[in-house]
This record gives sequence, structure tokens and C-alpha cells, in this order.
Amino acid sequence: MRTAPCIADTMTAEIVEAAYGLGNENDDANLVLDNDVVKILTAKEIVSSMLLLAPWEVLVEIGEYAANFAAVADELNNDPYRGKYTLAGTAL
Repeated sequence: MRTAPCIADTMTAEIVEAAYGLGNENDDANLVLDNDVVKILTAKEIVSSMLLLAPWEVLVEIGEYAANFAAVADELNNDPYRGKYTLAGTAL
């Protein structure tokens, strides 16, 4: 598990870059909010008390057209579905 530093629940370029690093290793890096801390977890590590901010598939989709990590973070911060995602096979 990697914990990314954050201010409240705001995505930053550093958080996104860390998620891509983990996701590129195993195709499973989801951004969740756990006790006001943004964490990068695999699907198996997510529990029902965590708010799913962005699943790996969303990060990949946004990354296909965003110019850099900051642009991806901006898209995630303004995503109308943020916090409303669910993952199949998790306790959410």
C-alpha cells in the first residue's frame, strides 16, 4: 500500500504520478479516500469505509488525452462521478 500526501481530498500531480507508477506495474492502482487521506490501493485492499475517488480504468482513460500528470489531477478533481465509482469484486 502506498499513501499519498494530500490536503483534504485534492488530487495532485504527485498523487497521480505515484498511481501511474503502481498501476503500470500491476494494472491495478485505485485512488481512494480513507480518513481524509488519499491512498493508492489495489482493488483487493479497498474496504467499504473508503470512498473510491478514481478506479484504475478512469486514470488510464483520462491519461490517454491529458497532457501531463497535473492535467489528469485537474480532471480527477472536477470529475462529476468522483466518489461514485464502484469496483466489481470489492467490499464497496
